[in-house]
Order: sequence, then C-alpha cells, then structure tokens
Amino acid sequence: MQSRTTAEDPQLRLRLQIAGWPEILLARPDTARSEADVIDRFLSREFRRIVPDPASFPAGEDLARESVREDPELISEELADIYARQGLYAKAKEIYARLSLLYPEKSVYFAEIIAGLDTKKSGK
Repeated sequence: MQSRTTAEDPQLRLRLQIAGWPEILLARPDTARSEADVIDRFLSREFRRIVPDPASFPAGEDLARESVREDPELISEELADIYARQGLYAKAKEIYARLSLLYPEKSVYFAEIIAGLDTKKSGK
C-alpha cells in the first residue's frame, strides 16, 4: 500500500483538518475562566462609595424656587385654560388679555372667554 501525503491528497488534508477541531478548541485559552477571574478580583477589592462634591450642586431650595417661578413672556391659550380649570381666574384673564393684544384677529374670541371667566368667578 502506498502512503499518501496531505499535499498530494486534498481530501485527506480536509479529513485531518475536520478531525483536528477538538485539539484546536482545547488549545484555546479558557475565556470563561478569565472572565470569572476578573469578576472575582473586582468583588474582592474594598468597596469604596463614590460621593459627589456638594459644592458642585446648587442648593435644593434654590432649585425649588426656580421650578415654580413663572416667566411672564411664556403665555399660551393652553396655559390660560389650565389656570381657568384650576380656578385661577385672574391669571387666566390676564393671559387671555395679553393674547388678545398679540393676536388682534382673535380678540373677540378671547373677550368671550374672559366674559365666561367673569361669570364663573361671580358664580363661585
């Protein structure tokens, strides 16, 4: 019987490559173990809490005041409607009056709403 080399027989070379895959897998480093080692090293370190510098944040009271401050430049029909539904008729009327000056074509519409607010306010 004649011995063939892998260079001479491509099928033999392919069979040897396929048969050799377990050795290739075993030769690879164990990535799962190295990941576990990284986690173990992290957990074994002393726990240190990260605390933000209090000077870098404004006082909580200042933020609370800013959140309720109203900007007189920001007005809308929606805001006026919200004030009206909350029973803040004076604020709603003031916004509707400013809106009627900004949009003269809708001044009749806003005047009717203001009259309705006066009726609601007097009926309360």
